[in-house]
Amino acid sequence: MREHAAKPAAAPFRPSRVDFPLVVSPLEIDLPNLHPARVWPMIAKARRIGLSALVGWLAIAAAPWSAVAGTVRLRDGTVYRGEVARDNTIYTVFDGIKRIILRDNRIANIQSDNYINEFERIKVDQPLEVHAGQMPVFAIGVNAGPWDEQGRRIFSFHGQIGKTGTPRNYSMSQAINEIGADFVHIRGITGFWQGRLTLDQVPRKTIMSLLSTVDPKDLNMRLSVIKLLIQAEWYAEADAALVAIAKDFSEQAEKVAAIRKSIKEWIAANELRAIRTQVKARQLRGALSRLKTFPTAGAAASDVAEVRDLIQKIEKEFAADRALGDAIRKLDDGLPEAEASFWRVPMVELLKGLSEAGDAVRDRLGAYEKAAADPQTTPDVKLALAMSGWIVGADYAVPKQETARNLWKARDLVRDYLRTTSESKHVEILDELRDLDLAGVGGSAVSIVDVYTRIVELATPPRADAKSTDQGPSMSRVLDDDNPVPTEYAVLLPPEYHPLRSYPAIVALHSGKGALSAVEWWREQAQKRGYIVIAPEYNLPDRKGVYDYSQNEHGAVTLALRDALKRYSIDADRVFLGGQLTGGDMAWDLGLAHPDRFAGVASVSGGPLKYVFTNRAHAKWLPMYIVVGDLNPFLEEILFPMAKDMISRYPDVTYVEYYQRGAEDLPEEAPRIFDWMDKRKRDPYPKTFDASAARSCDDRFFGVVIDEFQPGRTIAPEAAEPTGKNIHPATIRLRTSALSNLMNFTVSGINRMHVWISPKLIDFNKKFEVRVNGVPYFKGTARPDLEAFLEDLRVRGDRRQTYWLKVTKAGAGRTRRAATAPNRRPRS
Repeated sequence: MREHAAKPAAAPFRPSRVDFPLVVSPLEIDLPNLHPARVWPMIAKARRIGLSALVGWLAIAAAPWSAVAGTVRLRDGTVYRGEVARDNTIYTVFDGIKRIILRDNRIANIQSDNYINEFERIKVDQPLEVHAGQMPVFAIGVNAGPWDEQGRRIFSFHGQIGKTGTPRNYSMSQAINEIGADFVHIRGITGFWQGRLTLDQVPRKTIMSLLSTVDPKDLNMRLSVIKLLIQAEWYAEADAALVAIAKDFSEQAEKVAAIRKSIKEWIAANELRAIRTQVKARQLRGALSRLKTFPTAGAAASDVAEVRDLIQKIEKEFAADRALGDAIRKLDDGLPEAEASFWRVPMVELLKGLSEAGDAVRDRLGAYEKAAADPQTTPDVKLALAMSGWIVGADYAVPKQETARNLWKARDLVRDYLRTTSESKHVEILDELRDLDLAGVGGSAVSIVDVYTRIVELATPPRADAKSTDQGPSMSRVLDDDNPVPTEYAVLLPPEYHPLRSYPAIVALHSGKGALSAVEWWREQAQKRGYIVIAPEYNLPDRKGVYDYSQNEHGAVTLALRDALKRYSIDADRVFLGGQLTGGDMAWDLGLAHPDRFAGVASVSGGPLKYVFTNRAHAKWLPMYIVVGDLNPFLEEILFPMAKDMISRYPDVTYVEYYQRGAEDLPEEAPRIFDWMDKRKRDPYPKTFDASAARSCDDRFFGVVIDEFQPGRTIAPEAAEPTGKNIHPATIRLRTSALSNLMNFTVSGINRMHVWISPKLIDFNKKFEVRVNGVPYFKGTARPDLEAFLEDLRVRGDRRQTYWLKVTKAGAGRTRRAATAPNRRPRS
């Protein structure tokens, strides 16, 4: 196959221009360079510098576009462009590659486009052996080889041709027969296939090889190539082609010079856009390095000014952090030796953190900075405010040295508690914590557990490893895991990772090829945007490449995520779940079974089966991003009907369907998925929710834990019907009332349960009630329980979703082993 792909063409092939109009926004009519999926601030910039002469030179008359098209802007800022259709409350946008389907409540406005522009499209003659046929009804097991320089590859799949055909394996040579800045068209050579791929899915070397075959004497064709390259933002290649035109057609030298000047500006604008992404991801040292080598000679004046401002801002922040550290370092001068001795190690930690991650911690020192501006404030008070603010934040900082020291002791004791599994050690630490005097921290009305909540939120992860680096993915084994087959997972940290910062994360589910393969799918965008990638090995050794909907698989992911939360600085409110193919199947199931763990779920070429049918209502609290190819075998019977139903019912479901694509991993959708994730965050304490559960591992929903199901309410995965018809889940409904200080549950199919209480839902300063099926489960007053708080945190590692009390049918109070210890089958 590899040898066949490398054979020369039977006949010469040569690109030729083809008109292909594309409706875009009015602003684009003056521009040849922008892809609809790109970032749009460049539009205004290009209009300012006046490119009408360029467009006139490169433009070639296009046939009118008859279809209605528009620009759809969502409330979260996302923009889609293409043909727009409506079906009651559901909208579809087709951009030539895929259709995006979403609900009208997410749309801010739709603007009809009044102008017509086009992407340049160039045909490539490729000799065909098979000229006609039918596309398959479905295609799975897709395997695409590499593209050669003639724009050909070997392509195989398992599929069925025609409604009555017999499913079998197919293999063919495919070729690129049309190139556009938005997509390339592909055609089967030795078998029938027609499809499209985004341009970035083909190596540049291949595209440039095809474009280089244009007739060197045909100026119009060469200009068409340049226009295409500019539209694709392949500016270096466009610039090289312009240089060649100036050499071959001297009369065009003046126009070439003008265009090359514009290209330099666009290159600079792209570089600035990449730097902004780095700054947003808090990769400040890398951003500063790029800013200092920014190509100012060709950049727009506004971009040069922004670069100058960014350099000054970052350097000013670094200098201010150094000055702040120098001032704090001097505060222990003159203190009694006993006090000065205590602060030496904490001082090193503070100064190191301020130097390495000042952007994340400088706000903690606000109380100190305010006091430092007052000449009447003594050094010991300033020191107390600085050192206490480091532990609990500026709002809770205290002026007393003794209390500040106790806060540092408390932080270290809490870390020790969370790191050990020894019950006797826990008892000892709890006694020490209760003996510490933290009076006055945060004010007299603040609970002591509130103080500890602040401490753990600002602390580094309890099991943080000083050796953690951003140098490629590494494999980790879950700590304290005594399973016969220990749980492992791969981790990829973003550039300039620091445990004092807080990072979003994607839990990546592999497609049967192992954890490291899952990391690779997400790597590029995660590195750019500052995400941590966590890829669990969820398969048992004898089940490689299969998803069984089992407790073991859920347990592996749960354990890996919990372990990662304890090791790495992850914002638990911005943890997403994603997977492709088999991993996409699991993403559907695991995400909807545990809506309280994730900020959203992205499933690529995954199928919703079994428990998904009873759990899909959880999408009301869990955003979903569903990506499929239209040749997916699940599409017509299961995938699209379910997605459409979910879109119509729930507030945040997006469905993306690729044209003429099978069950594939569709890597070109990764940037859009990250755009979607960037705009979402978990609500860890919803005031109302409805949940269903039919597996023993699906037992926790926003602090409500099922201890015992009624008979018949759970069903083993192997016994569950594919469409979930024989699943009869237990159900939980919560409604809260701030006025009555009430949590009111309606449940069915549950014999025993317990409830974790958050101060976000209950006011601990008043009497409160937990009611189940109309009967008081607990009624009265109760103090926050430090042991319950720490034990739950020790097990789950979720510092963004913490609880102050555990309530059972017997009442409320302290409980030893408040949550189950980690194992392959975690229950809470």
